[in-house]
Amino acid sequence: VFDTLVAAWLVDPGRRGLGLKDLAFTELGVEMTPISALIGKGKGQRTMAEVDPVDAAAYAAADVDMTLRLAHWAAPHLEERGARELFEQLEMPLMWVLAEMERTGIRVDAEVLAEIARDLNARAAALEDQIFAGVGHRFNLASPKQLSEVLFGELGIPPTRKTDTGFSTNADALADLAAQYPIIQTIQDHRHVRKLLGTYVEALPLMINYETMRIHTSWQQTGTVTGRLSSTEPNLQNIPVRSELGGQIRRAFVAEQGWLILAADYSQMELRILAALSGDEALTAVYAEGGDVHADTAAYLFQKDPSAVTANERRLAKIVNFGIVYGMGAFGLSRSTGWSRSESAAFIDRYFTRYAGVKAYFDRQLADCAQTGYVSTLLGRRRYFPMLREGSGVDANTRARMEREALNAPIQGGAADITKRAMIDLSAALKVGGYRARLLLQVHDELLLEVPPDEIDAVAALTRAIMTGCVPLPGVSLAVDVAVGVNWGELVRVT
Repeated sequence: VFDTLVAAWLVDPGRRGLGLKDLAFTELGVEMTPISALIGKGKGQRTMAEVDPVDAAAYAAADVDMTLRLAHWAAPHLEERGARELFEQLEMPLMWVLAEMERTGIRVDAEVLAEIARDLNARAAALEDQIFAGVGHRFNLASPKQLSEVLFGELGIPPTRKTDTGFSTNADALADLAAQYPIIQTIQDHRHVRKLLGTYVEALPLMINYETMRIHTSWQQTGTVTGRLSSTEPNLQNIPVRSELGGQIRRAFVAEQGWLILAADYSQMELRILAALSGDEALTAVYAEGGDVHADTAAYLFQKDPSAVTANERRLAKIVNFGIVYGMGAFGLSRSTGWSRSESAAFIDRYFTRYAGVKAYFDRQLADCAQTGYVSTLLGRRRYFPMLREGSGVDANTRARMEREALNAPIQGGAADITKRAMIDLSAALKVGGYRARLLLQVHDELLLEVPPDEIDAVAALTRAIMTGCVPLPGVSLAVDVAVGVNWGELVRVT
């Protein structure tokens, strides 16, 4: 089996136009007949059943012909890009796992969603009243123009970002002001509630297949440049994880009657991958000793004994740790922590003093990328940055952004590779073992399964063993937290 879409994506993960007609035109020089030429468009559109069979046959045969030609085109390009093994051993086997997950779906309790909808609508109304009381009159909160006039005109709040039509009220513009102006925080809370209502609570019941009582999301294998999977119709990967309201929505995702939900979540996977790639002695030592990397970082950054680190200092160190993974600079760290730009720069310098191996690794990565034009994961997944090659003319801001992405790509792409390998191996092990348990979802670094009670102990142990052992990391062990419950929002951790 050879999937030309997946192959073209691996050859160039950043390219646009991966569809059959796009690839036929760009790679084979063939302009294919658009479907609209057969069935029309708009009100006059007809079905394929009404198309002359001769025309329909020619159209269908061209699809087959171009797919085969593209397979012949893609195979040597995969070889040339070092992606053949990734294609054959990871991405193609994964397709069957994703197909099973789509067919299985996940059970959703519409009554729970209705209960949450009542609560969130009441919250939204209360927040609206609070906003209107603070302003002194009602207005259309959904209108950027009216909101801008109220905030920056009537209330005299200094705007942070200008647009062609006035001052911006988007999330980033308001985030800069929320700490100083309580009304803006209330507006953000209202937006959050309305978004959850519109995107999930009111939308999900319409997506339930009432034959299965499940939602069957679509898994997109080629939707990201990093290799991460994405979920659409609906997107089940964007339900807020840490917010109380997100937890409420997750309660509506339930196990089959009498079964249990098992969630297995990689612990600090990206930081462990960074430790493995960099070989940094201090970072690998923390993981080898089973320590707390955020507390260790906080102790060094704030120059105090680890036992004296406060919860807030650990939280700030966590922002620094994950910010470094994403190539965050002083400006980004300042926005995330509230520190000044100079304080943020000093903390980053101190971080790289503590973890000098990480700094050396980043420097090597950028130097290699300047030579080759790409970076790669441990399993060989490449992301290309031709504009970072030596001699390439690119402005400073674009270069800085690309360098951040180049530093993060092997880490985030590596996390994608490991998770995919775990999904393939776990799916196979469940079949070989004769288990009834089945994979439901993959959300970031978490796998969600549905398991009958009599299999829960065995499947929990099997899942942890496969997820931690599927891709050995040099010098660092992977760790997985397992939790069990009757729904996704109320899980109890198991040892």
